[in-house]
Amino acid sequence: NESFVLCGFLTFYKYWVYDKEDNSLDKFRYRVSQCVVLPPFHRVGHASRLLRSIYKIAREDSSILDITVEVPSEEFQDMRDSVEAKILKADEVLDKLADPKCKLGPIHRKYKICKSQLRRLANIAKFFKMGITDPEGDPEDKSKALSQVRLQIKADLYRQALIEAKGIIAIEGDEDEEEGDKGNKADKGQETQALKAMAAAMGMDQEAEDAMDGISKEDIDEAMSNSQMKIWCHDGDPYERKKELKSLFEIAFRKHAKIAAKLLG
Repeated sequence: NESFVLCGFLTFYKYWVYDKEDNSLDKFRYRVSQCVVLPPFHRVGHASRLLRSIYKIAREDSSILDITVEVPSEEFQDMRDSVEAKILKADEVLDKLADPKCKLGPIHRKYKICKSQLRRLANIAKFFKMGITDPEGDPEDKSKALSQVRLQIKADLYRQALIEAKGIIAIEGDEDEEEGDKGNKADKGQETQALKAMAAAMGMDQEAEDAMDGISKEDIDEAMSNSQMKIWCHDGDPYERKKELKSLFEIAFRKHAKIAAKLLG
C-alpha cells in the first residue's frame, strides 16, 4: 500500500477583477495567501514546485488575469523571483525583458505574472544579460553599463517609495484595484482631486495618479505619520532620501545578482 506524508501546502483564492485593457468583466485573479513547508522538508525545492503548479493552473484557465501574493515575506519573494525568472528564461523571454522598450502586456497575459512583478523581473533580467552575478560586488561600480542599470533600478525604487509615502499602501501587485474608505462620494471626489493635483505637482505618472482613486485622506495621514516615509515627500531631506535610495539599491543589487548567478549556473 502506498503511503503519503504531508511536506507542505500553498493556499490561494480566486476573486473577480476588472480588466481595464480589454474592458472585460469576466476576469479573475488568483492571490496566494499562505505557503508552508514543514521543517524536515526545507531546502529541497517543495515551495518552488508548489508555486510553479499555481502558474500552471492559471495558464490553463483563460479567465485568470494574473497571480498576486498577499504580503510576501522576504524569503518567499526571493523564491518567487527565482521561480518566475526561470519560467521566463525557459521560454527565452527573460532576455526580452531586459530591453527597456519591451512591452509588458503580452507577457503579463501569457504568463499570468502581475505587472509590478514583471517590472521587478525586468531589473533582474538586466543583471542576467550583463552577467552581474556576484552579490558581494560593488553596487556603486562606475562602469557605464552598471551605471545605467543602477539609475533605472533607483528610479523604480524611488517611484515605489513615493507611492507608499503618499498612502498608496495597497497589497503588492494591485495597482489597478481600488482600496480604502468609500465614504461620502462628494467628499471622496474632492479628496481625490486634491491628491491627484498633489501627485501631478510631484511628477507622478498617470498610473500612480489613477491608483489614488481608492485612497482616503486618512490613508495619507497614516502614511505620512511614519517618519521613515517623510523623506520621500516634497519637503523631505534630500540627503536622507539619497542615502536611503542608495541603501535600497544595495539590497536589490545583492538579491538580483544572486538570482542572476542561479540562472547562469
